[in-house]
Amino acid sequence: MSLQCPKCGKEGGNRLQRGGVLEHLLSFVYIYPYRCVACWGRFRALRWGTRYVRKQAPRRSHRRFQTHFPVVFSCGQTHGEGVVTNLAMGGCRLKTDVKLTEDTPLELKLQVPGSDIEIRVERATVRSVESFFAGLSFSRLAEAEKKRLRRFLVQLMTSQSKGVTCLQNPF
Repeated sequence: MSLQCPKCGKEGGNRLQRGGVLEHLLSFVYIYPYRCVACWGRFRALRWGTRYVRKQAPRRSHRRFQTHFPVVFSCGQTHGEGVVTNLAMGGCRLKTDVKLTEDTPLELKLQVPGSDIEIRVERATVRSVESFFAGLSFSRLAEAEKKRLRRFLVQLMTSQSKGVTCLQNPF
C-alpha cells in the first residue's frame, strides 16, 4: 500500500512525528502524519495494521541527496568557489578551500548540472565547519528559486532510485 499526496498526487511520503493531541488520538486508528517527498506538503494517511514504535526524531527535516556540482558564494567582500556534496530543501554540504566560520551568512549560486540556470540562495548560514567542509542551512530563498530547487531535488530522487548518474535538464 503506497502513500499518495492529496495536494500534488505524487506517490511517496516520509513519516513524521505526531504533533498534538489529535494526531496522537488518530494513531490509535492507524492514521499517521507524513510529508510528501515531491511538494513537501504535510498530510495524514491510513496505514491499517501498522504500529510505529516511538523513536528519537530525526535531526533533519528534509531528505539529503548525494551530489557533486559547483557553487560560487560570497559574504560581503569575500568570494569563493566550492562543490556541493549533498543537497536538501533546507541546506547543503559545501566543500571549499575558503576558511568559513560558524554563523557566517553567505549568498550562494548553485550551478545545476545539465543546465545553464543557477539556483540563487539569497542567504545561507554556516552551521558547522569540519576541515574543508561546511554544513549550510538555507534561510532565505525566493519562491521561484524554491520551485527550481524542488524540481531539481525531485529529479535527483527519481534518478538516484533508478541508479541513474546523469541528469536531464529539469528547467
